[in-house]
Amino acid sequence: MDGVRLAIRKFGSVITAINRKGFEIPLLKSLHDAIADIPKDFIIDGELIGESYYAFDCLGLGSIDQPMLFTRFSERYAKLKSLLESHPTENTYLVDVYERSEEKRNFLDALKLANAEGAVFRANHGDYMHGARDSNVALKLKFVESASVIVAAHNQKNCVSMQLEDDTFVGNVTIPANHSLPALGAVVEVQYLYAYPKGSLIQPVYKGLRADVEARECTSDQIKFKRI
Repeated sequence: MDGVRLAIRKFGSVITAINRKGFEIPLLKSLHDAIADIPKDFIIDGELIGESYYAFDCLGLGSIDQPMLFTRFSERYAKLKSLLESHPTENTYLVDVYERSEEKRNFLDALKLANAEGAVFRANHGDYMHGARDSNVALKLKFVESASVIVAAHNQKNCVSMQLEDDTFVGNVTIPANHSLPALGAVVEVQYLYAYPKGSLIQPVYKGLRADVEARECTSDQIKFKRI
């Protein structure tokens, strides 16, 4: 899902949202109220898109003081599926998982037709890693490229200049009319086709703010460069 990474912890009447950096942040009231209707305690992980939450992992269920960090992903997902299907709520959805080869191929084709961002392949035996990238646990297959960049300047006609953490200029991007102009120094996400070394991102498309990414993470190693 092309959203903001967010874990949610429910312990009694206390519901906490935890961002990619591990910090507690406010949770939307509509989502908070929906989660409150689930009678069990839990820790789940997923992506927030608008006011909808798409869960893909479960770190604890019932006794959340004993998290399931080191159990198989397939076991954690089974518990997540049981939780959400037993207690359906508004704004909370289960991310689909496919295991058989033919199912995976068909779903990849469907994602491409839907112009999705990409897919994630996760090892069934893999441990849980919050906000981390470990190729032994999960692999991302992106259909389009994306990067987190820093807003360096405000230009004319609702356009901003972009740079990386080492001040490398990577071009300009137009901010759509339905988005607010991001502040100088803000980290934003952009999609693009490719880039040339020491050049601009080709056909960048503004996706939104990335409050869960720090400026120091906007490095050149996230950029896919086209061979000359």
